[in-house]
Amino acid sequence: MEYSKLRNAGVLAHVSSLPSNNGVASFGKDALSFIDIISASGFSFWQVLPLCPIGSGNSPYSSVSAFAGNELFIDLESLCDEGYLDKSELPNFEGDIQFIDWDEIKAKKLPVLKKAVSNIRKSIKKNKKLLNEYEQFKNNAAYWLEDYAVFSVSSSVVGSLAWNYNWPDGLKKHDKNAIATFKNKYNAEIEECCLTQFIFRKQWQRVKSYANKKGIKIIGDLPYCSGEHSAEVWANTNLFYFDKDLRKTKSVGVPPDAFSSTGQLWGNPQYKWSEHQKEGYRFWIERIKANLTLFDYLRLDHFRGFESSWTVGANEQNAINGKWEKSGGYNLFDAIYKTFGFTPEDNPFIAEDLGVITEEVDALRKHLGMPSTRVMEFAFNHHNRDPHLPHMWDSDVVGYLGTHDNNTLIGWWQNDVSEYERDNVRRYFYAGDESAPWYMMRSLVASRAPVVLFTLQDLMFLPSEYRLNKPGTVGNHNWSWKAIKMFDAPKFKELLERFARIQ
Repeated sequence: MEYSKLRNAGVLAHVSSLPSNNGVASFGKDALSFIDIISASGFSFWQVLPLCPIGSGNSPYSSVSAFAGNELFIDLESLCDEGYLDKSELPNFEGDIQFIDWDEIKAKKLPVLKKAVSNIRKSIKKNKKLLNEYEQFKNNAAYWLEDYAVFSVSSSVVGSLAWNYNWPDGLKKHDKNAIATFKNKYNAEIEECCLTQFIFRKQWQRVKSYANKKGIKIIGDLPYCSGEHSAEVWANTNLFYFDKDLRKTKSVGVPPDAFSSTGQLWGNPQYKWSEHQKEGYRFWIERIKANLTLFDYLRLDHFRGFESSWTVGANEQNAINGKWEKSGGYNLFDAIYKTFGFTPEDNPFIAEDLGVITEEVDALRKHLGMPSTRVMEFAFNHHNRDPHLPHMWDSDVVGYLGTHDNNTLIGWWQNDVSEYERDNVRRYFYAGDESAPWYMMRSLVASRAPVVLFTLQDLMFLPSEYRLNKPGTVGNHNWSWKAIKMFDAPKFKELLERFARIQ
């Protein structure tokens, strides 16, 4: 995408944050209605978080798979319309709930989904069109699908995701004979797991197609790390730092920063980049391939990790005692760009280049032609040439007020800013305390950034208790917020029109 030629705006809202009376939003009327609203408001982009299965703490950034989709987003009503369920079987949820109860959703929805998938498996051979689509999906997803299905069923049978601690020796070591025996015994369950992923993608493609017809492009999110207890790590231990007993020896994180004085110790195993290079970076090429079937553009989370990543010993309790180690860098992206025919002038990537950004990281991003990320909430604690100040943004910037990891704009203004920052905001916008947040929103739209993105919470002027995530913390307050109404569409359409953000 030639970002310098754009002048558009979008909304950052995960699928789980959309209004729904069914516990959590799905790829049915919930997603389609949201697309209608943002299209009518003049927005041109919808940015989502990773659509993979949620993991520890219900985070989409801590998943059992970098490839698979979150089955909780599958729309059951559509499966009723297709004859695989009766509407009397649909689970009931209390409406207008502001925070998601993930355990309740799993308990109520998964058994019903399992029944629908079982019915599909029994009848799919009679539907040649559907069967051909399914076979094509399996061929396209051959790199990851079977491993994910075996991993998912194995973890259920064993009762643990910790494959390198609790699984039988053959399965733990990804032994072909052990896997063949397991597949023979649990063939139906494995096939239904594959079918579930097929349904997930079929429904999401309907959403994406609808969005594109409405003039909305979808920005996906590719997490940098892979979870230790994930299908891909289990199936590719040679690509990560493990000892002979398959115990992790190096973890990934970030050094101390504004979010945490002890850094963030994510616990994900560090990549063994020399092994990735030997395989021609196939792991990453397959990830990009899988994501570009789901999204129009792709945000590369923790982009600086692709140049060097903060590496911490597996036994450390925090991220203080780490060091930067070189990553795939130019060689990795040379392989990706060559495979897909990308150029610096035409590629689908957005670099999330927040954190400790060195000259080397910036040089890599510019060489690849990726736009930079700027966050206005970071801008007012330094000097008048801070790169996050909107007057410093250039034609290679995607601008935000805050992201999913920030407080809401109202919450930030009410609770997080120092008096020094508050005074800087007042002086910068010539605004009082009540009007300052609106002036920040107005400045975002008026900026030179080709693309600007609002979180859904900020469009609704919501305070701190409705933020989506607080980095460095765990608990039900993270990843659980969902809207019960929508923002004032005419108000924002007028704003976008005033500053030529509607094409």
